[in-house]
Amino acid sequence: MASGQGKRSGAKRGASRKSSSRTSASKRKQSGSRAYRPAEPMDSAIKNEVILIGVFALAVFLFLCNFGIVGVVGDTVSDVMFGLLGIPAYIAPVMLFLAVAFGISNRGNRIATRKLAAALILFVLIGMTCDLTTGAWKEDSLYSVRQIYERCSENHSGGGVLAGTLAFLSFAPFLW
Repeated sequence: MASGQGKRSGAKRGASRKSSSRTSASKRKQSGSRAYRPAEPMDSAIKNEVILIGVFALAVFLFLCNFGIVGVVGDTVSDVMFGLLGIPAYIAPVMLFLAVAFGISNRGNRIATRKLAAALILFVLIGMTCDLTTGAWKEDSLYSVRQIYERCSENHSGGGVLAGTLAFLSFAPFLW
């Protein structure tokens, strides 16, 4: 009885070999033509590592730009960062890398999303504090995005356009 079953399964294997050789031959014909072949999905772990390595390289570049090590291009990038972010531009590259790493490791977690939002709000509040402590807003001050950007970019002080605008809006009612 056992030997009879083996013959049947052997017959099936032989039949499947013939059909599989036919299908592989037809696949070879299709691969030679310009038929659409779906791309293999990249493993999510590898994709996350590539993203982290790229963000780390960007963070190191931005960090070095802040200290004038990169050259003329780095000075321009630094001036733009200080114009937009102000004094918190010194810690922005580190915060960027940590936020991306934290977000990737906690993807889909609502509590982690709230923590990232709280960190962003804290970053803006630090910028507002830096802008208010530099004494940029005086009683005769008028709001101008260009003026805020130039002041923060040239002096590497204040809170930049982002936090400077919010600082002015929170401080303006006390000016009148």
